[in-house]
Amino acid sequence: MASGIACIGSDFAPISTYIRKHEVGICCNPSSPSDIAKSIWDLMSNPEKRIKYGKNGRKIVESELNWESQEEKLLLQYKRLLVS
Repeated sequence: MASGIACIGSDFAPISTYIRKHEVGICCNPSSPSDIAKSIWDLMSNPEKRIKYGKNGRKIVESELNWESQEEKLLLQYKRLLVS
């Protein structure tokens, strides 16, 4: 996502939930080669969708999945571990 490329992920939560919520790619059954191929073909044949998902992914990385936004969460978890 950081590189602005649309994702293809498994259709299992929490991956599928995240991909669908943020519209960053397509979910498929990772055990089905035909489903994976269909997902790849879908992105290859739909440049508008591919570009949209790529841009959405990049925005999420810039706004939420970066050190500045994750640092506080990580430090809080460490503090909880030390207290328990």
